[in-house]
Amino acid sequence: MKTTITVLLIIACSLLGAFAATLAKPAPATSYPAEATSSEDYPAQTREDEAVEDELADDGYGSSDSMYYKFSREFVVPIMRNGDLQSLVIINLNIEADSSISDTLFRMEPKLRDNIMTSLIELSQSTDALQNFAEVQNYETIRSTVLYGLQELVTDGITSVLIVDIGRQNL
Repeated sequence: MKTTITVLLIIACSLLGAFAATLAKPAPATSYPAEATSSEDYPAQTREDEAVEDELADDGYGSSDSMYYKFSREFVVPIMRNGDLQSLVIINLNIEADSSISDTLFRMEPKLRDNIMTSLIELSQSTDALQNFAEVQNYETIRSTVLYGLQELVTDGITSVLIVDIGRQNL
């Protein structure tokens, strides 16, 4: 009898605790999409936000018709010298494109990643741009090579490639 009452008491307390946790649960936070960032993806903006956007657009840093495509993960590029793996370069890239092709970019991510990796591996074998990326000229080489490859795949809409992060791990 004692055991039955103890078990029923434990079950009742568990159910009451679950019910109380449900009532005390805060409202879900607003989540923003991780893949694309355009003005349509976010809640209404204030006048100050719009003024800042207009100012940035006037400076040539994108327009209201552009969006930034963020890849789901970074690119890892092996750097080989004389048949040996010397280091790994990790690059986080974003693509600036017209918002009209955002669906196309989402659907083509595997092809885009393949195209970018091909360009980056060609760079790693033919130049030192990925070895010494502390120089601005090498940044421009990386950007222009990747952009050229992407524009061959997607003929209209991609305007630039942004290097968000880059790092090298020597082995």
